[in-house]
Amino acid sequence: MYLIKNFMRLRHIQGCVLVLCIICLCCPDTVDAADWPRFRGPNRDGICTETGLLKIWPDDGPELLWEMTGLGTGYSSVAIAGGKLYTMGDIKTDSETAQYVIAIDLTTQEKLWSSKVGPGHKEGGPRSTPTVDGNLVFAIGTSGALVCVDASDGRLLWSKNLLKDLDGAKNPRWKFSESPLVDGDRLLCTPGGHNAVIAALNKKTGAVLWECSMPDIGPKGKDEAGYSSIVISYGA
Repeated sequence: MYLIKNFMRLRHIQGCVLVLCIICLCCPDTVDAADWPRFRGPNRDGICTETGLLKIWPDDGPELLWEMTGLGTGYSSVAIAGGKLYTMGDIKTDSETAQYVIAIDLTTQEKLWSSKVGPGHKEGGPRSTPTVDGNLVFAIGTSGALVCVDASDGRLLWSKNLLKDLDGAKNPRWKFSESPLVDGDRLLCTPGGHNAVIAALNKKTGAVLWECSMPDIGPKGKDEAGYSSIVISYGA
């Protein structure tokens, strides 16, 4: 047994190729690896709690266990939950280039399913990392499409658009880039509009629960989403 925890992602934007490398980082015979179900980890703080990692890499680097190509272009990171790896990519077919959420079985390294999110983006593909919560997977495309799909088969459960359905002002220059946040029964995102800086949806149905408006910040202010992903902070 070995711990498969860290990963390297290499994307050749011009050639529309994604190479995903999973590497072995520790030596113990049996280690249970924790899930990494959302952007920057379980708590969105970039902290990994695994132990027993190699402090010094071999001269030739860690052993390459496997790699996969053909997952499209993009800047999405990966989420890992329940033995599956989830990411996003722009995939070109004979008829179109579209963005997809993709699931991979970490045991067999086989692609399990791909679910269309929205149109592709000519400047590099998606920027969002999927968020996994139980049997639900959430993702945001560069066009503002927010989708919830079934983790078992990629079936679309519900969808919204940050611009059309959630009062978003406009798509920012580098397009929608955030990774959605789950907080209990709510799915939170940042459409960026004057009337919907942040929006909360029922994670199971997509129904809008509330939208947070922005105070008047004067003539130099502008309504649009940023490129950060929100986190939860609890006051004293």
